[in-house]
Amino acid sequence: MAKAAGLKSGGKLRLRNRSYAMNAFMGQTDTSWVANHRTVFSVVTKLGDLTSPGPSSVFVLIDEHENSINDSHFFPFDNLRTFNNNPWLDAPSGRHGNAAGFNFADGHGEIHKWQGNVSGFKRNGSEVVPNNISWLPKAGRADHTWFTNHIAPYAP
Repeated sequence: MAKAAGLKSGGKLRLRNRSYAMNAFMGQTDTSWVANHRTVFSVVTKLGDLTSPGPSSVFVLIDEHENSINDSHFFPFDNLRTFNNNPWLDAPSGRHGNAAGFNFADGHGEIHKWQGNVSGFKRNGSEVVPNNISWLPKAGRADHTWFTNHIAPYAP
């Protein structure tokens, strides 16, 4: 059995302490990624903001790809408005048979299997190569559509 991968911090290899990230549209946010999409999607600051789609369709937490973890929020593509053979900005995990775990705003959890391949990872010995997913295949239309249908309510 392979050793668990870690991240280098302060010159020491440490076990990774998380694999989940929060949907970038949840809570007060000033990120440019979210601001650039406010004509299409709404930011959620309270449960009542989840109108269309509702709380059972909008995810709050996602199991993020280990090479993608770079901050606490998750934003899958630079462009959520249109499909253009999008490269991943943040990538979902593929550790579960090319699938990732999600927690939705109504409290339920799901595992979603991806059409494109996001399985595999890059390590340098026992160290995870952080913030490097350029080697992943680009997302296909089905995976892009899944995210646009589950990331946030549509703007009024």
